[in-house]
Amino acid sequence: MYADEGIGVDSDPAVFRPIPGDPITGEPVPDALRQRVYRAGLSVTALVRSVDNWRRHAADRLGIGLSEFRALSRISSEASMTPKQLAEALDLTTGTVTALIDRLENAGYVRRSAHPNDRRSLQVELTPAGAEVMRQAFDDFQVPILAAFKDLPADPAELPARDVMNSVTEAFRVHGRR
Repeated sequence: MYADEGIGVDSDPAVFRPIPGDPITGEPVPDALRQRVYRAGLSVTALVRSVDNWRRHAADRLGIGLSEFRALSRISSEASMTPKQLAEALDLTTGTVTALIDRLENAGYVRRSAHPNDRRSLQVELTPAGAEVMRQAFDDFQVPILAAFKDLPADPAELPARDVMNSVTEAFRVHGRR
């Protein structure tokens, strides 16, 4: 099944269409390749939308906003970050990130501490409670992937990547409703 055949991507040709040519070289792209790229693009779009939906539900379960969840996710991928690094990673202003960190600190998920190499700067790190909620969130994130992989052959080479993506996408959609 292709992403535009029930996964939830709007395949209106006025919006989603096969790429007309190679935008880098300007050369034409064979129709069969254009169609494969188009279907892969729809599949990836559907997967991203499903994961975004999962993230919104995860944030709701924690009682925080999506921006706060994204911040916790970014901080958890590093030992610590400066507010400026976090702002750049989230594409937010430093003022917005200051308020976001305040909310996460008040919730007990992060703490500010002196930067070890720059006394003019602070760093933000997860508290034990923040690390635990992110561990649990990642465990929950793996549930739909596990569900999808249980239904796939043991050798992923037996399936096109599109089928694997569509299976994972559908599992996220189902899991996101719980």
